[in-house]
Amino acid sequence: MCAAGPDVTTPLVGANVSGCRPAADPPARRRGRLGGFGGGIRVAAISSVTFALAATACLLPPPLEQIPPPDNLPPRILPQNLVPGPILGPTTLPDACPEIQQFQAAVADPDGDAIHWRVFIDYYADIDRDPDPTEVQVEAGSALPITFVTDRLSYTNTNPHTVELYIADRPFREGRLNLEGRVLIDEAGLVDTFIWTVVLDEGRDPLCP
Repeated sequence: MCAAGPDVTTPLVGANVSGCRPAADPPARRRGRLGGFGGGIRVAAISSVTFALAATACLLPPPLEQIPPPDNLPPRILPQNLVPGPILGPTTLPDACPEIQQFQAAVADPDGDAIHWRVFIDYYADIDRDPDPTEVQVEAGSALPITFVTDRLSYTNTNPHTVELYIADRPFREGRLNLEGRVLIDEAGLVDTFIWTVVLDEGRDPLCP
């Protein structure tokens, strides 16, 4: 007959020992080994999470510096107010009287600066430029309309043509040699521009005088 001991079954005096086997571990000891192994997993998991957080913290960008607003904001030609509209394609005008077409644009300056503007016809064809700028005053946030017509003598003899509205928030420098009328008296001045494409039709237009 066997008696249970701490590690093995102990045979009783006079008992048959041939059938005695080592006793199983007590539940507490089994739990201790499993708990120790499981505890190792928890430590490894915590270490991995800590490393991941540390690595993530290293990847965070530095705080952005506050950039002060510019001292001068550019003037703007408002595309929604352009006539002829920019999405209509080239504008066809009668060759005999292109002045029947009024070109219109609304301009604005966020700073309320005076807007100076010029019109250049076939500028890149290297012909005469408009020597006299026209100055208008706009209030901050407002949109002032500009209206002008073109003269046939200003166009070259080859289609297509360009009609360019060029605006600036500083006066133009006088003298036709200053990049043909585009240089401003102040280097801090800013500009905006829009170019219409124009085709002159040689057919007789009934609207011509």
